[in-house]
Parts: sequence; C-alpha cells; structure tokens
Amino acid sequence: MKCKPCIDTRQNNPFVKGCGNFGTSTLTRHQQTSYHTDALKAVKLQCDFKKCTDNAETMKTKFLNNSVSTNRHFTQIRTVYCMASLASLMKLQQEIGCPHADLFYTKPEIVCEMEQVISDQITKSIYDKINDSPFFGIMLDETCDITVDKKLVIYVRYIKDGEAQVDYLGNKKVTDCTAEGIKVALCNFLEQTGIVKDGNYSSLMGLGTDGAAVMVGCKNGLGVKLKTMNNKLVQVHCVAHRLNLAASQASKGIEYMEDYRRYIQLLYRFFADSNVRYDKLRELQTLLHGQVKQVPEGTTVRWLSIESAVKMIFEYYDSIILTLEDDKDKTGKAAGLWTFLADSLFLLITALLIDVLTVIGILSLTFQKDSVNLASIRNNVDATVETLKTMRHGSTTCDEVLLVLDSNGPDSETKYKNVQIKDNQNIRTRFNAVRNNYLDNLIENIENRFPKDELNLLECFDAVFNPKRYPINQIELLKYANDQLSTLCDQYSGIIDVATCKAQFLQFKHFVVSHKAVYGDFDKLSKLLITEYTDIYPDLVKLVTIAQIIPVSSAPCERGFSQQNILKSKVRNRLSPDRVDRLLMIKLNGPKEIDFLSAAREFASLKDRKK
Repeated sequence: MKCKPCIDTRQNNPFVKGCGNFGTSTLTRHQQTSYHTDALKAVKLQCDFKKCTDNAETMKTKFLNNSVSTNRHFTQIRTVYCMASLASLMKLQQEIGCPHADLFYTKPEIVCEMEQVISDQITKSIYDKINDSPFFGIMLDETCDITVDKKLVIYVRYIKDGEAQVDYLGNKKVTDCTAEGIKVALCNFLEQTGIVKDGNYSSLMGLGTDGAAVMVGCKNGLGVKLKTMNNKLVQVHCVAHRLNLAASQASKGIEYMEDYRRYIQLLYRFFADSNVRYDKLRELQTLLHGQVKQVPEGTTVRWLSIESAVKMIFEYYDSIILTLEDDKDKTGKAAGLWTFLADSLFLLITALLIDVLTVIGILSLTFQKDSVNLASIRNNVDATVETLKTMRHGSTTCDEVLLVLDSNGPDSETKYKNVQIKDNQNIRTRFNAVRNNYLDNLIENIENRFPKDELNLLECFDAVFNPKRYPINQIELLKYANDQLSTLCDQYSGIIDVATCKAQFLQFKHFVVSHKAVYGDFDKLSKLLITEYTDIYPDLVKLVTIAQIIPVSSAPCERGFSQQNILKSKVRNRLSPDRVDRLLMIKLNGPKEIDFLSAAREFASLKDRKK
C-alpha cells in the first residue's frame, strides 16, 4: 500500500516504498503525520502554480493578440489628455512624441509666416483655375465681426473641367460701406490678385448679392456701378435670401401670427432667465419623454430658424404646459403664456407651421447648395407653391392633431397628451381663417419674390440648355426656344458670333434631343458641351459657360461669416484682418492633400534661421 502525494513530493516514510500493514489504524496514523500533511500542501501548491502559469500564458497570448489595438488606444488616450490640458497644438505634438517636435518654432511671428506660405500655395492654385476659366462670377455679402469691423466676404464661381466650382476668395475690411466704397474695395482686390488684368472686367459675368439697397439699388447700387465696367454682367438677388424674406413677411398683417411669434420669444426668455424653471421643465421632460431638450430661440431675423423652436414645443407640449400651469399662480408671465399656449388654436397653428416650414426648409436647403443652378429654381419653387396650396385643405401634422382633439368629444375642456386645453367650434373656425390667410400670404410672397418674367435672362438660359424642356415632336422642335436664343444673342452680341450661333441652333436642338437619354439635365449637358464640343459649337458653349457661372445664391457667403465668427471669437478678438483672411483661406479652400514639401522649401528660402 502506497501514498501517491507522498511519492510525488518524495517524502521519506513507509508509504513511499510500500506498507504491508493494511489496518485502518495504520492509515489513520499516516494521515495525521507531518510527512503526509506536508505532502498534501506541496501538491496543492503545485496545482496552484500550474493554474497561475496557465493563466499567465493565456494573458500573454491575449495581450500579444491585442497589442496593436492597445498601443493605438494608449496613443489616443494620451492625445486626448494632452488636448484637454494643453492649449497649444505644438505642445501636443511634443507630448505625444512626434518626430522633430522638440525643434518646432513656437514664436507667433514664425508661425504666421508658415500660415502665409500655405495660404499662398492655395490662393495661387485658385487664381490659376479662375484665369483658366473663360468667365467667372462673384458672390458678395457684408457683415460685422466681433470687434465691429465691417467685413466684405468674397466668393467666386468659375468653370473647372466642365463643372461650376465655388471657392472662397477673401475676407476684406471695408471702411466705406456705400456702393462706391464696396466697388472700389472689390475692384482693388480683383486687380491686386491678378484675377482682373489691366482693368478688363469682360470675364466677370455674374454677381450674386443679398437684397440690400447698397447692392441691388436700381440707380446707385453696386450692380449698376459694376455694369458700367461690363454691361454684359448679370446681377442676381440671392434666391435663399428671397425665400427667407417671403417666409418672414407672410405673417405680417395677421394678428394671431404676429402674437404667435412674440409668444415664442417670451417662452424662450421665460425659461432662459430662470434655472429653477428650466430644472422643473427638464424634470418633467425626463419623466414624460425620457430625454431633455432645451427651448430654442426663434429669431425674428431668420424666420426659417423658428422651425426648431416650433418642433421642440410641439414634441414637449405637455411638459411645457404643465410647467407653466404650476407657475401660473406665482407669476403673471407664466399665467399669460399658459393662457395663450393651452389653447387648441396655438396647438393647431404649431402643427401647421411644422408642415409649412418643413416644405420651405427643403426649398431653402436646395437653394443653399453650391451646385444650385438656374434650371432648378423654377421647378423647385413651383413644386413648393403647389404643396402649400394643398395645405389649405389639410396637412399631415395638422390632421393628426385634429384627429386626437376630435376623439375627446365636444367638451369645452379637451385633453391633448393628457393636459387640458381649451377647444371649441369658434376656435376651429378661427384656425381655418388664420391658416388660409397665412398660406395665401406665403404663396403670394413666394410668387412675387420669384416672378417668372423677372429672371427673364436666366429663364432663357434654362430654355436653351435644359434638355428636360425640349419637345420630341419635330415640328415643335423647329420653333422651340428661338425667341429665348435671340434674347441671349442680344445680351452677349459682342462676345459671340450671333449669325453663326443662330445658324447652328437647329442642329444643336437635334443634338440635345439625341443625347437626352444620357445627358438629360442641365448640368450633364453643360459639362458635355464644355469639355467635348467647344470647337463644334463655340458660341453656344460660351453661352452655357456663362449660364453656369452666374451665381443664383450667395449662401456660401453666409457660411464664410460663420467660419469667420468661429475663428475671430471673444477670446481671439485681436486677430488681424490679414490673418483671419489667411486662416479662412486654409480652412475653407485647403485641399485634402497639400504639397507640404514645396511649402517647407519655400518657407526655408524666406530667410536663414538658426535651426
């Protein structure tokens, strides 16, 4: 009889070699000996050690498998820490161990020189592309920055590889904000940069601005003054600005809509001026909806911006009403707001505005695209007007609200989202009247802001170069767009050969119809003509090039102002105008890949440096 633990641990006792006494007492005495207990402890230690080594091997394998991911996480976490604790990107690169970071220049003047080198590379590339384009258009707008300096932002629209391109050109400080002052500042800039040579403005064919009198004045506006330098220039009042004006003026003359706008502002101020009220609103939002959203400010300058406020009020209507109801006995503001908001008329008008502003918002976003062209304006406006006309008889959100209100029965106290609101037949009648008046005003304003005959020249371009409008019938095709082409020929008689252009037009019309299946829209046909048919239809190609560079929207200027305000903020208000211009050029026009080696060589050639 042998003991395995004693054998494995090489103990010195009879049970290692073998014991011949099989009595129970012998086994009991052996189990109580120190030899056997030490053997058991040793065996347990061996088992524990094996488990530890196995676990260590498993962890080692897992670590090796995840080493790449771990290193990446380590680097990123370190970067995030440095970003949170360090103000300078130069120091950030030094902390995360970038090559040569310890030799970086940190003096602001030298950093500005580097910015200038990068900006010069970008601007040279843009100027070269503009000079390669036969024609170009300019978009302008003016604003004040954080230090109340008047700024003129300039964008350009030109042709590159058969397509219209839009780029930022400059952000210039102006002291004379009259039409003459802006004209002088613009002309000086274009001539100093070499875009315009020897005072020849014949390539400047389009001007896009807002509707300010200094820009579009019929006697002394900027457009009138520039036309004295090039009478072929076409000025367009930005379609996005027109739309905003049409939407903002639709509520004028309708008493309830004016009150609605005012109460939206009062509601924002009611919560923004008191953290106690906001905390109460957040608590109810969390309880009823499981999430919290602030009350946005609906500005009066941009009527379309009220959409976010209207949608928030509609979504969290119950939380807002309950908060106001709780405070209505404590403050007159809450009582006034509760009286106006806890009414089915307010609820229905809110639902109507959600539907209306959604449709108008789609049109606005379409007009804000850099690629918007004259062919898309009329179609999108007409579609929007037709949609608004159908809303006189009902709209999606309005119908849903009416369905809920009608399910409550004819009681004077009606519930919506479990809050009591006032509702009766008189209110419904008033809602129908307000809805019809508002929609009629809006439709009329849009039609007045986008008249079919005011943009006659742009309409002529669309008729001649939009394949979707071409008839298939041969007889109709014979006379199609002849009058529109004559109008274009009269406008650009010094630029094109009128006789040749008219002589080629019938053949050109058959060409468009034959390519309609593949090149079936304005942009595709334009690109085909500019890239492949310049020698065959030279005059028509000139016309389609002009059509592409005429800016119908100055929305890019608004985006330029937004970036300007991000760069030159309250904490960076000492940035010079030249540096703001450089930073905007890099930020807005910087390509994904820059020839940094050339930039580095140019920087090194500026002067001899110690390191």
